[in-house]
Amino acid sequence: MSLGHHEPCTPVATAAGAPDLDKEFADGVQALLAGISDPLERGMAFLHFGTVKQFYFNGNKRTSRFMMNGILISHGLDAISIPVRRREEFNEQIVRFVVERDATEMMCFLVDCQPDDVPLPGSETVQEDSADEGPAAENRQRS
Repeated sequence: MSLGHHEPCTPVATAAGAPDLDKEFADGVQALLAGISDPLERGMAFLHFGTVKQFYFNGNKRTSRFMMNGILISHGLDAISIPVRRREEFNEQIVRFVVERDATEMMCFLVDCQPDDVPLPGSETVQEDSADEGPAAENRQRS
């Protein structure tokens, strides 16, 4: 992966059949499942994991974003989309993460890219039914 003026990020050499890479992937996914209970955080962590480890021949950031969003969607959360106007910022953030191996800034960036109307996990808010009148309300009250 090209990192601009920084040294390139070169993945571990892959042996025929990729047994070491397969094991590293399986171990990493297991560690994410065991160590991170929050699906938002786990999905974002997968983005970082896949980007650094470069499990795929090409498109590691893109594929890792798809995987992140698959984790989010499978837990009822909206996907995170990087707006075109923030593409440069995303690229700068990911380079800093790869070079420094500190995901804090990138995690904040990703949370900031979430749709505004989606509550974060752990911040469940009870939405009151604004139509508490009429037959539906009477049926709810009887049950």
